[in-house]
Amino acid sequence: MFGHDSLPTRIYSYGAHAPLANLSVVEEQMRLAHRYRNTLVELEVGRRQAVDAALAAISPRLAVVEAAVLASEEVLEARLADLRREQSAQRQKVRPTALVTPITIARDGLRALRAERKTLRVALFAAPEWKERQAALADTWAAAARAARAASGLYWGSYLHIEQSMAKARAGPPPKFRCWDGGGHLAVQIQHGLSVSDLCTGDRRLQLLPAPLPPGWSPVLHGPPRNPDPPHAKHRIARLRVGSTTTGEAVWAEVPIVLHRPLPEDARVKWAHLIRRRIGTHCEWRVQFVLARDAWDPKDRAEAGVVGVDLGWRLRPGRSGPALRVAYWVGDDGGEGELLI
Repeated sequence: MFGHDSLPTRIYSYGAHAPLANLSVVEEQMRLAHRYRNTLVELEVGRRQAVDAALAAISPRLAVVEAAVLASEEVLEARLADLRREQSAQRQKVRPTALVTPITIARDGLRALRAERKTLRVALFAAPEWKERQAALADTWAAAARAARAASGLYWGSYLHIEQSMAKARAGPPPKFRCWDGGGHLAVQIQHGLSVSDLCTGDRRLQLLPAPLPPGWSPVLHGPPRNPDPPHAKHRIARLRVGSTTTGEAVWAEVPIVLHRPLPEDARVKWAHLIRRRIGTHCEWRVQFVLARDAWDPKDRAEAGVVGVDLGWRLRPGRSGPALRVAYWVGDDGGEGELLI
């Protein structure tokens, strides 16, 4: 990307809790990120309208065809509504000729108009008059985009992520505005990547540190746990930089995560994402690391053997109370077990 050889990447995603520090900053940044995306959508919609106006000024025939397309779409929708009302009255999927024939005629006419519009636009985009107007429109749009970025109030990793996600919005159907539902997405970009060892020892942009021991647990009093990998051994604190103070000091979002699988030692971290998703009345948090390495060999994939999975729901006794069993598995090597939630 950008003239550099890119390595294959994978996303390692981990469940998380709400940030322990600077939660208000995280929420404000997420709200600003949502607003910035909608601002870019507004700019793109305005750019398309300006392009259509410039093309119509060059070719009056295009304006006539555009108006005919809109009128034909309204006619087609009216004919389809008539058919839906008749089917609702009959309570079955009837297709009377008196209603189907006008729909077919409207669709054929709309198809022909759209084909003519496409032909006109292709020819106009190659015209010298459009080349002159295109440069002026591009300068205007670029200046508006720079102003929107400067006024966004976002830390640079997050606005870069939004701009990348909107990079394809200039082609295809127009982008749509999104309402605010409490979810959000912040990002930290690591130029040239960050090794996993440096991530765990400390960096000024992203850190992955051990979490404190659970309350009441002491290695001296309790001794080493019998389980070589106790649950708290997978707990980490992911620190993502989400801003800077007026003196340039880092503002960290400290997010507790469960590192259920280790990060490959030979990989480099390119991005880190803090995601909040609204689910019903609560929010789900996740931390994701985008890792790059020379190759991703499926070393953990079994090369032989068969396992059968039986999906079924049943309440079962768990470690701290009733648990829900969702599946039971049996392997051809005699191993078996169940998945409890």
